[in-house]
Amino acid sequence: MKQYLNSLITFIRSKPKDALLLLTFGIAIAILLRLYWQTKIDDNWDQFIIEHNCKIIKKESSNNHRTGWACDDGETYYRWRQQA
Repeated sequence: MKQYLNSLITFIRSKPKDALLLLTFGIAIAILLRLYWQTKIDDNWDQFIIEHNCKIIKKESSNNHRTGWACDDGETYYRWRQQA
């Protein structure tokens, strides 16, 4: 363990820019992995609509196209945003 630590310190002292770049890259990967694991994709949209009593919202100018869903949890959902 001590030898590994000495090698790491030697690397950081000899190539500080490379060490900083590797550290930045590692932090970025960790952040992306955390975001990936926290993201929940709703694959059961039809079930979600029923469970949350969602109603279609239409804009008058949209020619009867669905613009979103108003649900009993107070949120407005847009189906195209939930698709993976």
